[in-house]
Amino acid sequence: MVDLYPRSACDNFTVSESHGEPSYTRPGLRTSIISQGMVCTGRQECEIPAGGFVSDARTLNITTSSASDIFALISSVTNITFEEILTGNITTTSWPIANGTFGYVGFTPNHRCTSGVLNGCNSDIPDGTVIEACTPYVGSGAVTGKQPALSGTVAVITTSRDIAMSLTCNPANTTDPSQAPNNACMSTAAATTSEGPAATQTSSGAASLAGRGQGSGFSAIFIGAIGFFLGCL
Repeated sequence: MVDLYPRSACDNFTVSESHGEPSYTRPGLRTSIISQGMVCTGRQECEIPAGGFVSDARTLNITTSSASDIFALISSVTNITFEEILTGNITTTSWPIANGTFGYVGFTPNHRCTSGVLNGCNSDIPDGTVIEACTPYVGSGAVTGKQPALSGTVAVITTSRDIAMSLTCNPANTTDPSQAPNNACMSTAAATTSEGPAATQTSSGAASLAGRGQGSGFSAIFIGAIGFFLGCL
């Protein structure tokens, strides 16, 4: 990222259509863990429940103390609402994990982005600075209660045995959205394998929304999130 001095503000933003459109979508920069870790050592495929509360925020490709002003300027030109923070619930669903593999399930939000050039700026942002602004957004799924359905992708993430065993619970499994992620779930205590009480799972490859039991656009409601996991044969 470009490091800039404080007190930045600009008067003009010109949209670049280098992507063919004024706005475009791409995966967000952060993947949230939404399951325990799984060490699948049984003879058959393992399954693990995944889901819960996730949050994501707007981003800029520059560092400035006047980020809010920059977002407001870009929003006034593009009509894009840049969410300071957006929280949603991913429906709890079971995901298959291949035997002999280690990992967990993650959620990567989609971002709506626009890029262009800033002008009429104070001295800390040179005129002609190219900027990209992105935001998470609500998907096409249903909204249940007060929690929206975030647009994004759920996938099984392959990792090392040590990392899988250190994820002793699901960080997204909280009763209060503000408490997610629960960092206490990342522990040095060894999680058990699929031959006993287990931790989060993984598979030998990445799964997407076509995964078992996952709905289109994954309408986001996390019902009675529980920290149990399924033992494997």
